[in-house]
Amino acid sequence: MEHELRLTGLECDSCARVISRVVERIGASVKDIDYSMGRLVVEVNSDAQLDDLKAALIEAGYGVDGNDTNRGVMARPLAFLGKLLSNSTDFDAERRIAESSMFSLLIMLAGLFLLTYVLQIVSPRFVPLLALAAVGTVACSTALIHFRAFRQPFSCMSGMMIGMTIGMMAGFLAGALSGAANGMLVGSIVGMAIGMGMGAIAGARNGVMGILEGLMAGIMSGTMGAMLSVMLFNDNVLLFLIFLFASCIFVLLGLSYMMLREGGSVLPSSVPILAKSIAANVAVFAVFGALLVWGPRAAFAWAGAS
Repeated sequence: MEHELRLTGLECDSCARVISRVVERIGASVKDIDYSMGRLVVEVNSDAQLDDLKAALIEAGYGVDGNDTNRGVMARPLAFLGKLLSNSTDFDAERRIAESSMFSLLIMLAGLFLLTYVLQIVSPRFVPLLALAAVGTVACSTALIHFRAFRQPFSCMSGMMIGMTIGMMAGFLAGALSGAANGMLVGSIVGMAIGMGMGAIAGARNGVMGILEGLMAGIMSGTMGAMLSVMLFNDNVLLFLIFLFASCIFVLLGLSYMMLREGGSVLPSSVPILAKSIAANVAVFAVFGALLVWGPRAAFAWAGAS
């Protein structure tokens, strides 16, 4: 039987995509969606299924037939975070990704401590940059792994935005660190290369246009990150880097939240096994860290390492 629902919280085609997936998970079917009018027509098998659908829509963050006072956890980031940290099986894949990221970070920091204070291969003056490099590596790889693990492709607009955001954050972080350690030229090249690479990999899920968006984001952010570090060199660049990293990580967390709202469930088989994920993160960190410490360096470079 067909039933018309009046929804609040619909904003664009992406919302229509989210709602379609919610309806499909319940076992009903969508007959019509008009997000501009807040109108949803569905075909359900029973009143019980309709009640389940309304509850699922509220849980996804939409008001249903005037009931918008008790929006679900997906519409409330803090409530969503609490559910994510609980033992709910809904987010098993996300917890696996988070575990591999935390293990990777611990291994990187332990390796940094060993090389710096035990083997004394790395100067302690590089520790702040290398610690930030470890955090940035984990943050960007986590976002990329999460994006590629979703079962269904995202809408063209959302997919390109995700690829652009991942490429931009990676380029900013890499360019800013390398710009501080190696100077403007090397920092720009490294930031562009990493940002373009990450952006292209993420954007590839949405075809050539997505790849181009990722490449452009990497070019812009890589050069901008290096330039900002060099410009702030004598004005507490380390404080700037800490603030930049915190801001970019916050953006990546928001991106993952947005992906969960729109993308629905994650395919567990697409999440890399723990050892593989850790090995990839450590390898990237080792290469990037070596560049920061022993790579080409301009005369005007990291004051803490002079």
